[in-house]
Amino acid sequence: MSICGRCVYRFLLGAFIVATGSLLWAQKEPTLAAYEGFEAFELYDQGLRLLYGIDGVETNRAFAMELLKKAASEGFGPAYNLLGSQLLEGNGWFSSPRKANRMFEKGAALRDQQSLFNLAYSYRSGRGVKKD
Repeated sequence: MSICGRCVYRFLLGAFIVATGSLLWAQKEPTLAAYEGFEAFELYDQGLRLLYGIDGVETNRAFAMELLKKAASEGFGPAYNLLGSQLLEGNGWFSSPRKANRMFEKGAALRDQQSLFNLAYSYRSGRGVKKD
């Protein structure tokens, strides 16, 4: 079984992120160009790190949301769920249950279980939709 160069690169990049605490340690303003070619789940993972300060990474809510939006646009259901959750809580934005439910619907269409649960809970409690 051979190991591809891209896999080795990602492994080493992951080790670098853990060792330094951030991929973007040398950049003052992170850009999406630094994440060109990353898979959706990798964008989501780094977005989580930046959003919650996981693994000692300094929080950067605005850039975390950009990463999550990019992961969602590539069809990664959990990213829609996290975006919807942030819209519900109003973290960094205004709270918008209707927009949050739209995010949950998109995640549910991709068969993300947490999005399905949050959407069902919204309908049951009447959060942003007519109570059902």
